Amino acid sequence: MKNKHKPYDQMNAEELAEATKEYDREQVGLQGKPLTRRDREIHRVARRKQMGRPKIGKGTQAVSITIELGLLKKADAVAKRRKVNRSQLITQALEREIERSSKSAGPRPGLRRPATVGRL
Repeated sequence: MKNKHKPYDQMNAEELAEATKEYDREQVGLQGKPLTRRDREIHRVARRKQMGRPKIGKGTQAVSITIELGLLKKADAVAKRRKVNRSQLITQALEREIERSSKSAGPRPGLRRPATVGRL
């Protein structure tokens, strides 16, 4: 049976130093045996894999946009009700708008540029 020691918080300074002396030396590398050929292959394959979120479509790009605060609060409320984040809500809205505009033949009335005041 392994020799049990008392909990660290109940040891005096000398007992604590003796119980933790193995951690005082500098550890250059992990102690253990070399990897087997199979383990090396598993490690090599794992290192090649890309970390992070899986790529969707052609990937993503972070963009900075300006949105009126009232509209942003309404959008956040809708996103919360639908249990999606803000980015997902905006992405869904853009996809719907692109789909809708591709079905229509001409420009949509809501997307026209506003007239410039004073231009003749």
